[in-house]
Amino acid sequence: MQAFEKQVISTVGPLCGSCETVEKRSTFPIDRKVLIWDMRNGWRSEAQKRLRKDLRASESDKSLIVFMIVHKREEQVGTYSVSGMPAYRQFIDLCVAIWPEQEAIGMFSIVSEKPRRSRPVSHFPEYGETNDPIANGVENLLWKNQLQIRRSMKTRN
Repeated sequence: MQAFEKQVISTVGPLCGSCETVEKRSTFPIDRKVLIWDMRNGWRSEAQKRLRKDLRASESDKSLIVFMIVHKREEQVGTYSVSGMPAYRQFIDLCVAIWPEQEAIGMFSIVSEKPRRSRPVSHFPEYGETNDPIANGVENLLWKNQLQIRRSMKTRN
């Protein structure tokens, strides 16, 4: 699957620069599988494995919705008392595009889980978990999109 994913990313990855300026589409195709790709390290995101199986992209898919992680920002939300190490919550920006059309849909943000309130003494910062929130955020966005499409189809009839 790696070659297929790299082919997809080579065509939609350049859209990341325009994702912030494009006006978010209120709806987008719902008959597609999902690929979550981390543009920062050039690999499929661990969040991909956390999606429902019926949403995960495979090589046989002819069209996809691609969620590309382009930025992670950190906000310190605490300090561990014994080690003095910081605890961070993360904000993840995802550029969303449809493939093979090579069309940017918009930029969406996901917030990580909160870091643990307490932990064994460690001399490394703590970060809130991001993969479940990304997978859940993608699934929720797709679900909301399906509802919007159904509502607009009802109003047309």
